[in-house]
Amino acid sequence: MQISSGDGSDVQAERFEGVRAGARTPGRTPWADVPEATAATPAAPATRASGSSAGGAADHHLASPPRAAMVVGSVWPQDADRMALPWLDVPDAAAATAGLASPDRLRGFVTTLTEAIAAATVAHVRDAARAGEPMDPSLWEGLGGVLWALAETGVTVSEELREALVSAVRTAPRPGLGLATGLSGRALALDKLGSRSDAAALWRALDLAPLGGLGVTVADGLPGVGLALLERSHRAHALEAITDVHTIAAMLTPKLRDGRLPGRPGLMHGASGAALFLLQAYELTDDETLLEPVAGALRHDLNLLGWGPPQGRPFRPRPRWTTPGTLSEGSIGVAVALHRAVAHLDDPWVAEARDAIVAAAQSQLIERPGLSRGRGSAVLAVQHLLARPWETADERLARVRPFLQPLTLAAAPGVAAPTGMAALSVRSGAAGVMLALAHLTTAGDRRVPFLW
Repeated sequence: MQISSGDGSDVQAERFEGVRAGARTPGRTPWADVPEATAATPAAPATRASGSSAGGAADHHLASPPRAAMVVGSVWPQDADRMALPWLDVPDAAAATAGLASPDRLRGFVTTLTEAIAAATVAHVRDAARAGEPMDPSLWEGLGGVLWALAETGVTVSEELREALVSAVRTAPRPGLGLATGLSGRALALDKLGSRSDAAALWRALDLAPLGGLGVTVADGLPGVGLALLERSHRAHALEAITDVHTIAAMLTPKLRDGRLPGRPGLMHGASGAALFLLQAYELTDDETLLEPVAGALRHDLNLLGWGPPQGRPFRPRPRWTTPGTLSEGSIGVAVALHRAVAHLDDPWVAEARDAIVAAAQSQLIERPGLSRGRGSAVLAVQHLLARPWETADERLARVRPFLQPLTLAAAPGVAAPTGMAALSVRSGAAGVMLALAHLTTAGDRRVPFLW
């Protein structure tokens, strides 16, 4: 396969997802229930540049009215979503409470969070250098994703951090080709940070690599490589991308028709991610042969989620589709793919399944508001699926405010600062939370890379 040349100067690469915080056990995850706020290690400021924005449109209404913003005192309320960021500098409990009354107040909170993430990343890079430990440069779980996320939220990434990523890419073992942990994701991160020559070397390697053996998931398969190429050529090289995207789609569709489908649902590891890529390929190429495998992939994931007739599945009192999960791995991500498919597939089940998942997600999120355990990405998806392109930032935030309040971020007493990139990563750490919050404050029908 020949991949179009170019420097990718207008790439808008952003990790879709990903906020999948885990358990609440101290030591296992940076997100934990805390009884009260304490100060943490001061974070050095990062330089702010222009912000980012996102959006989406659908004809739905959010019936629940927003609740009043909560100011947290010395003891956290019982129902607060309490996430421990031991390195986040919060002088008192009120400072650790996100201001949800307006997009401007929430943006100020995001600024505080980006500064803390940037400072923690610098500290982690220096510690790793002193210890002689290698850095993971991947987009999904490593340094590449954290720096990419900072750039997407308007932070000017320092030369020290850019050089650290370049060094990590050059010295890391040869990766696979995939988006999450492989070559294509690393190339996007380097492009976003302005390291054009190193990014170009990775794109050339991808150009020469055989792709036929890749699987059907976004994480490490053909759809992820295809989405990476679409991101790279979103503006500057859109015409050149048509051939490359069509080639990957042609490789992918036989695998889907042959029944080589994942055993997990979702955008990152399920068939819905393949459907999302094929839908974008269809919009670029007008190749109607891509729509049949799109429908099959979506039906496959819906069956795994328990939506529709049982078809031999064991009975479950609460089907999996009724719980939104995360944007990358849960039913709400499948709804995002269904939402894009509605414009191209005439089958009524596409819109019916989307609407059912969105309604269930709203019910779940209103019962347990917040961002922990990946709910931030689910809230972002619900906003996209409900909002209209002409809505103001205030109106868009009002749609999802009930799913966030009360929201606090603070240091946890007795919890040691997490080690490694997991606490900062796009997949399960603070960078994913930062991306979700930043996009929740925007107006208009603006895209989120890879997704909409």
